[in-house]
Amino acid sequence: MKTRLLALLLIVVMALGLAASVSAQDSSMCFNLSADDCAVITAASANSSSIQAFNYTVNFTLNADLSSVAAMAGPGTPNKIDVKVNANGAMILEKEAKPPVAATFNLDANADMGTGAQSAKASLVLKDGVAYYQDPASSKWIGMKLADLLKAANLPIPVDSLLSGDLSALSAMANPQTMGAMAGGMNPADLEALMKIPGFIDYKRLPDESLGDAKVSPFALTVDVIPLLSSPEFSKLMQSMSSSDPQAGMAAAMIPMLAQNATLKLTVTQYVGADDKLIHKLAVDGELKLDLSALAAMGASTGSNAAPAMGPITGNVHFDVELSDINSADIKIAAPEGATMASM
Repeated sequence: MKTRLLALLLIVVMALGLAASVSAQDSSMCFNLSADDCAVITAASANSSSIQAFNYTVNFTLNADLSSVAAMAGPGTPNKIDVKVNANGAMILEKEAKPPVAATFNLDANADMGTGAQSAKASLVLKDGVAYYQDPASSKWIGMKLADLLKAANLPIPVDSLLSGDLSALSAMANPQTMGAMAGGMNPADLEALMKIPGFIDYKRLPDESLGDAKVSPFALTVDVIPLLSSPEFSKLMQSMSSSDPQAGMAAAMIPMLAQNATLKLTVTQYVGADDKLIHKLAVDGELKLDLSALAAMGASTGSNAAPAMGPITGNVHFDVELSDINSADIKIAAPEGATMASM
């Protein structure tokens, strides 16, 4: 039962996140986009708030090479992570409902943690504040009140706001004041200054392309963390924090070594329809390469053992959600017949 609850919870969070990405997008910060391109993506985000129904597909892949860490940590440590998840379904945004979404999800997941491949399938329906999960063993539907499920999980997201229909609470979490508070009371002005470090954030419009039958304009926002970690501004910030926090001082000494020959990059791409000016697709791509040999050498220098040879940790992640049949009146969602209600 615990495994089923976890699967249900993950799908519910995906549902709320997908609804929020459609209804509460915030493109107020255009960074280095031209004024014309900023106007296009800002208008598309505003227009997308009118989306009430759609079918969708979701793709997620995660690949990581942890062989160097596994060799050091010993038996039982996975030497790789390969995950692939595909999903599809439909969603209707019901702004007067609590929560403001009805949805269907069909997921197919495959994973290999270095000890053998595993696979799982799951189906979910969200309707009228109830999450219905189909038991893969019996094919029977089990319903749980969504409010009870989310509150019991104690998630770090504004659950009450989501359930009341205020999806804008998610975008509010991304403003400098909120992020500064989450970062231990950092001055919002200092945070905004860090965001302007050359090479840290790049926002650009890519050449138009086709997405199904639609012509779309991709807008790619890339966050490259290494220029930030290597900047004098970040070093100064860490030094100021280390004066009152010894752990911050240790981190300040380690970060320059970690940043050497490292890659830590995230790109978020939104695809704007040329005709309807709506966002048809959102893609997220991440890339990681981290060389721990410098840290191993640092640790060995304090002892008598030579530093072990270590290769880099590498990883790539991709996530995309693509919408189709936007605002189609043919999209209908109903609660499964014969479902049994369960309590937490």
